[in-house]
Parts: sequence; C-alpha cells; structure tokens
Amino acid sequence: MRRFSLACALAAGLVVNAYAGSRIVEYPFISYSNTGILDIERVELTDTATIVRFDARYSPKHWIMLGNDVVLRADGKTYALRSARDVTPGEKLWMPESGQATFTLIFEPLPLSTEKFDFSEGDSENDWTLADILLSNDALSPRPLPAGLPENTLKDFVDGPLPLPSLTVGESTVNVHFLGDRPEFASKLSIIIDEAISGQKGAEMIFDNEGNAVVKFTQYGPASIQIIDREYYMPYADFHIMPGETLDCYLDGTISGFKTKLGRNTAGIPRDRFVMHNGKLSNFDRMISQMDLDKDYSAWLENGEKKMYRLDRESYMKELKSGYFASLDSIKNANLPEMEKEIQKIALQDMILEAVAHHKDLMKYQYLSTTGRWDEEFSYDSIPATLTDEDFKDVTTWFDVSDPRLLLHGSNNGLAMTDWNVYGVKGDLSKSLYKLSEIRKKANNAVLTKGDVDEIRSLSNPFFAQVADSLYAEMNRKIAQLDSSVKPETIPDVPVEQLFDAIVAPYKGKVVVVDLWNTWCGPCRRAIKQIEPLKDAELAGEDIVWIYIADESSDHFQYLEMIPNIKGIHYKLNREQISEISDRFKVDGIPYYILIDRDGNAKGRPDIRDHSKYVKEIKALL
Repeated sequence: MRRFSLACALAAGLVVNAYAGSRIVEYPFISYSNTGILDIERVELTDTATIVRFDARYSPKHWIMLGNDVVLRADGKTYALRSARDVTPGEKLWMPESGQATFTLIFEPLPLSTEKFDFSEGDSENDWTLADILLSNDALSPRPLPAGLPENTLKDFVDGPLPLPSLTVGESTVNVHFLGDRPEFASKLSIIIDEAISGQKGAEMIFDNEGNAVVKFTQYGPASIQIIDREYYMPYADFHIMPGETLDCYLDGTISGFKTKLGRNTAGIPRDRFVMHNGKLSNFDRMISQMDLDKDYSAWLENGEKKMYRLDRESYMKELKSGYFASLDSIKNANLPEMEKEIQKIALQDMILEAVAHHKDLMKYQYLSTTGRWDEEFSYDSIPATLTDEDFKDVTTWFDVSDPRLLLHGSNNGLAMTDWNVYGVKGDLSKSLYKLSEIRKKANNAVLTKGDVDEIRSLSNPFFAQVADSLYAEMNRKIAQLDSSVKPETIPDVPVEQLFDAIVAPYKGKVVVVDLWNTWCGPCRRAIKQIEPLKDAELAGEDIVWIYIADESSDHFQYLEMIPNIKGIHYKLNREQISEISDRFKVDGIPYYILIDRDGNAKGRPDIRDHSKYVKEIKALL
C-alpha cells in the first residue's frame, strides 16, 4: 500500500489533509539545492511541530554529518530544531551498504498555511541548504518556464541542412543569466568550452548579486559550451556557438533542486532547459535537445552486442562495414527530420573512424562492458584483430572522411585520431587536426617548441597556424607566471622496470602510501580532498610517507598549481613509466593505492578506495 501511495505522490505532488489541524506533503518539490546528498521524503505540519523526514544518499561505509545549527526559515522567520531521530547533529552518521539512510528532524511549528520554506544547516558556503520547498499543488512537475525568459527564446525547431563548422578565430561573448529568486545558487557553476580544434578549456564566470555573468574568450573554430554544477556535474546549459558571436544564455535556476531528487522516480530535467539561448545555432541546438536518446545507430558497435572483440582482422572489417551500411539505411528510412538524420549519420561515421583508428581500445571496452569483468587483468594481445594500412584505406572509401561536419562532435572526433590523409583522403583537414592535437599535448606539458609551430605553417589553411601560435603564446605566458620552486621530484635514472622500487627505496622502515592519480580524474581529486585532513589527524606522524604519482596526461600547469596543496612527495611519469607500474600492480583505474610496509613489501590496494578501510589498513602497518 505504501508503494501505491508513494507513486501517486510522485505523479501528482500530492498534499494530504490527514486530520484537522495538520498537513502532510510527501516528496515536495525542492526548487533550489546545493547538495545531492539530502532529499525530503515527507513534511508534516501540525499545531505543535513541523516534522521533516529526510532521505540521505552517500557512498556506502562513508559518513556524513549534520551541523548543529539546522533551522527552517519561512516568511522571514526562523524555526529552531527541537529534536532528532536516527541522527545526532554534530556527530557522524555512517552510511550502510545500501548507501541510503533515513532520519527525521522535528522543528518548531510552521504555520499550517505555509506555502514554502527553506531548510538550512548554516550560513557558510558548504553548509547544506534546500530552498523554496513547496507545500502546495504548485509543486507539480514538469516545472513551468522560469520568469524572466524572453519571448521566443524557445522557438519551434525548423528543419533544414546541418550548419557548417566555421574554421575562423573570433572573440566570443556569452552573457549568462541565472533565472529565479535565488541567484546565490549560481555560485558553484562552471563553464566548459569544448573546441573541436583546440580541446576543452574553462573560463572565468563570476555572477553578480542579480545572477548575471559575462564570459569572454578567444574561440578557435566550432565550439560547444556546457554550464554545469561543478560538484555534481549536473548540466544547466549545453549549446553551440560561432566564433566571434555574442549571445545571451538563460539558466533555469530550479535545475539545482534536481540534485535532491536524483533518487526519485521522476523524468529528470527537461532537455530543452539546456538550450535557452538566442545564438545563431539555437535552431541546431533545439534539434539536438528533441532527439530521441534511445535511437543510437552506433550502439551495436559500442555495447559489444556483436562481440567483435573475438574477430580476426578480416572478419572485424567485414562486420564493421556491413554494420555501417545497415545503420546508414536505417537512418535514411527513419521518420526523422532531415537535420536529425544528418547528425545521426555524422555521429555514426565518427564512431566508425574511431573503431578503425583506436580499434584496440574500443574492443577492450566492448569486452569489459559485455562481460562485466572490469577487475580482470587485460592484455591488448588478446584482441585478434590488428588492422593494417589497407584497412585504414578501405574505410576512407565508405564516406567522405574530409567532411568538416565531423567536427561537430567536438575535440574527441575521429578525424583527429590519425592522419587520414596518409591513407588517400584529399585535402589536409585531417592532417591539420592530427598535427594540432600533437601540438596541444606538447603545450599542455610545456614542451612545445617554435619549430613545432612552424611545421604546421606548411599546411594549406592558415587557420591552424593561428591556433598553434595561440597555444605557443599561452604556454609561454603560463610558464612565466609559474613559481619556479614548485616542481615534481627528479625521476630516478634507472631502467623502467626498477623505477617504482627506486622511488620508494629511500623510505624503507616507514609505511609508504602511493597514490596513482591525475588532474583530470574527478574521483582522484575528491579522494585527495577527503584524505588531506587525515594527515594532520588520525594519520599524523613521521612514520607515514605519502607519494603521489601522476603521468603526462595531466595538464602541466594545472598539476603545478595543485601539488603545493597536497602534502607529500610528487612524481610525474611518462607513458612507458606509468605503464610499467600499472602492469606490475594490475591497476584497474584511478585513484589507485599501493601500500608499502616497513620492510619494503609493496601491494596494490584498490580496496581502500572505500575510505572506511583507508585509515584502518594504513594504521595496521605502523
């Protein structure tokens, strides 16, 4: 019976008059939130108390803590906490294996006529806040469009040809408007610019008290923009922009409230909320927002349903070709707008290019996703298919590999995965992209030379030389701003198979914790943030040595900015060096931990990613 009543409450935002002098609301709509950990299952208003039952979701065997200053606020008044059940404010609440816990807080009584209220843990930025918790039938979902959105911002999609990417340089401006009554919830938003030519980058986005921000950046060719909640990666906007364009982007502030509702059986955020802008590509973005996500014409290649990882070279290419043309026919015969057909075709072709250029990586993913053996030691030698130059040449005859519309897939596009011009493709678009991707990697690692930049000037389109010049200038500007005293340790000059032992050898007699990480790894950064306070608390002392090992995939400048705030000894290795360590300890992903006891015995310990074990296992070695 409870399951039936809950389903009704979710469907209708049900408000129940249980008895005279009380109101009960199950799963109220939460308009704004700065956390995805807390949701509200039920609010009961009586003449004597307000009873709020919370659903907390967090990593199993990790703890959360509710502050001592929790209150409710409504209509300018504050209502104090009286008592709590199944939680003690100020003390750790350990999450069970399910990662879900329920507790109840009892507050002073809100007036029975209250329409909305706030829950607040405190006034600091990281204190949990749920705002505009609605207690009326206005809580129905989906939500109406936010106030302040200009008319015709969300026009009807008009079918037509795909826009052609513009290979030009321009100074672009995005005026961002956070719509809603609570602009303070914009403070944790970040902007990510993904340029097909020069990769991903961030830009400064500071909101004023009215919820407005202006973002300016130099744009190199086609780009897409995401505005996300940087802690929960929840999208607020996702759209495309032309070089040199100025546009206004409008954000639905109530998207923040969806963080609390991640565990509910709801339809999620309407995708058209991600494309509320007045840019030149708004029609294209509206088409993307209305696409049926279940119609993925390359899914057969990604999900491994044909088990292509078992095939030899000839069979692999035969299956790839037949799958491509069958999917192409399906797209042509589908009841879709012509623009959507074109973007589906481009997406399929991009996937085919990746399936050839990076076939070993794709087959590895196919195998692991199909079998679920993610912890299994895997060797690329186990994949029978090793493609030849003839196979690369063959795929260039299936479709136009020089089509610039392939750049609509952003920086991770198949055109840049190899130099397709080597295999007979006309023009030098692919060659330019491939060379530029190498230049970008060198710039990120502060090893780009003037000679590297001059080499790209021989290509036909001067646009790519402009990008290379910009990357070179930006690298030198960052180098000039660096603190020369901040740098990783010198790598021991020993054979690669002896490198790990040489790194840890000076610390024999102590417990050594080796952390494999990278700057781009979100879980790594979150784990480091959680562990850092332990070094001055439960794990304080000179008998523990902390060694952090990253590799050259980490952005050089971001790496040097981060390591002064991570207490320990830092190394940055090249691909061969990190591969040797990964193979030796069967590293299945990062973060990855290796513990070395006082006698120098080293063992990979992925199990202590569970931080309830982290302190215990390290202390056991002391």
